[in-house]
Amino acid sequence: AEFVKYFTKTSNYEVYVRPFLPLPSPQLLMKVLAHAALFGLLRDTRKIDLSLKLDSNSIIVFWGAITENPGALANVTTLVLSSNQIGDDGMTSFSDAVASGALANLEYLDLNRNMISDVGIFAFADAIKPTPENPMGQLPRFEGLALNHNAIGDAGLTAL
Repeated sequence: AEFVKYFTKTSNYEVYVRPFLPLPSPQLLMKVLAHAALFGLLRDTRKIDLSLKLDSNSIIVFWGAITENPGALANVTTLVLSSNQIGDDGMTSFSDAVASGALANLEYLDLNRNMISDVGIFAFADAIKPTPENPMGQLPRFEGLALNHNAIGDAGLTAL
């Protein structure tokens, strides 16, 4: 019931988180979404839009759960996290999920307006770098990254 209240599954391939009821705590909302993913409700989902002004702690809750079950979002190709307040701690948690292989089919990532600095981008760059075991890196299909309106400097962009 919680999933139906807060998430719109527009097709078998897209999930937009746009609650029509009063928004519960962001952590609770992300726990509900994490459970939906862990129980296979998002298995065929290709696009997830989480543009909700979520704070860093909410993002950490969600990506911490996904890191423990990397197959839960294996088919996601587009992830929109714009207009949140992810910050460097949230970006580090997201990067841990990426490093675990949780988003192996990701092609496009929108991180616009998230208060991310070089610290968060260093974690992401480290998560996606090629390794001897994985010469294509953890995001072999990755094609696009939106980072507008963050606090990323030259060092962070160079790391990517």
